[in-house]
Amino acid sequence: MGQGMFGGATPYENQSLKEIQDDIKKWESYSNEINVLFSVTLKELEDRKYKQYIPFNILALFLDTIRTTMTFSHDFQVISSNITNSNITSKDVRLLRNIGKLSVEYNHNYGKEYHSETRWHDYENPEFRRAEKLYQDGRDLFVTLQDAQNAAARLEDYVDTESSRNTFIVNGTGHTIQQGTGNRMTVNIEHNSTTIDREEANRLLTQFLDKLDEYFSEEQEQERDDAKDYIEVIQDQIAKEDPKNSMLKTALKGLVALNGSAGFASSVLTISQFFGFTPN
Repeated sequence: MGQGMFGGATPYENQSLKEIQDDIKKWESYSNEINVLFSVTLKELEDRKYKQYIPFNILALFLDTIRTTMTFSHDFQVISSNITNSNITSKDVRLLRNIGKLSVEYNHNYGKEYHSETRWHDYENPEFRRAEKLYQDGRDLFVTLQDAQNAAARLEDYVDTESSRNTFIVNGTGHTIQQGTGNRMTVNIEHNSTTIDREEANRLLTQFLDKLDEYFSEEQEQERDDAKDYIEVIQDQIAKEDPKNSMLKTALKGLVALNGSAGFASSVLTISQFFGFTPN
């Protein structure tokens, strides 16, 4: 379905599941297109010795856009596949809603960072024009993807609430007893049971660990080590048949409290929402 004139304002209440999936496929292709554009352009600007003239904050945002569009593309693939297989879960809704929320933040940050430092705006320089196009095209993407929040609200109507993928029993003391089957498990971190895929959880956590050195400066070695410890606690818990929800929540709260780059905050938000934890 064609999107509205304003980013984040497209109505999805009357859209069919097929229309939602069509938009998701377009967004996946759009994310891949921007990922390639940014990767190629920044490499060329570096080869031409111009990359150093881009202010640190806007350059960091450009680089983070490369990683984020790759993550978005993967998430869109997961959601679309589950729609095709009639296996829509609350995880798919969370992934799509998170893309929309992050896009709102990126749209705001693009405007703020680009206009906060204007001394490098040399409109006669063709290299600046190429960097300026990254700002324009990157921000256009995130303006468009703000609609993912609205699509998520509609996708929630299609979630299969009677799935037998996992069941759990609350005994007389109020503790959750896990009855995990296959590669899925149920957690109950915020008093709402959430079914998660162990394989997908481990993929997110491993990807996060691989990026830790990029998220923290040399002076933040302790914060980086703390983040690694928290992730290892989460990995240890999800490998168990009966993970302790209290330990998962403690580790997630610890990650949220750490100070890292914008990319770190974005990844932590993605992981937190995946586990059904909403930071205060």
